[in-house]
Amino acid sequence: TARFGGETIFFSHFHNFVLTEMIRAGLLGTLAVLAVLLLPLLALRHLGNDETSGLAGRALACTLIAFGLSGSTNILFDHDIMDSLFTVSIATLVYLAVPGKRETRT
Repeated sequence: TARFGGETIFFSHFHNFVLTEMIRAGLLGTLAVLAVLLLPLLALRHLGNDETSGLAGRALACTLIAFGLSGSTNILFDHDIMDSLFTVSIATLVYLAVPGKRETRT
């Protein structure tokens, strides 16, 4: 449920993550959800020169696009399996894409 314009609205979700978060959390919540989805793209600026980084960077972009597209027609977060899958896949791909202190085997 949500209060909108002084009236109580009963809903589960609007089949679009932006609309759902706008009603559920307002502008600040919507911006926070968009940041969670878009901030991993900043990792693409720091790609390494090796094959693993390039492949992980492409996989990261594809994963974010897939989550964004699925969220545009259904709920994106607030499902335990979707939250877990997003967190694990994005964390792993960012780790592989950005060289940092990752060991390289020769």
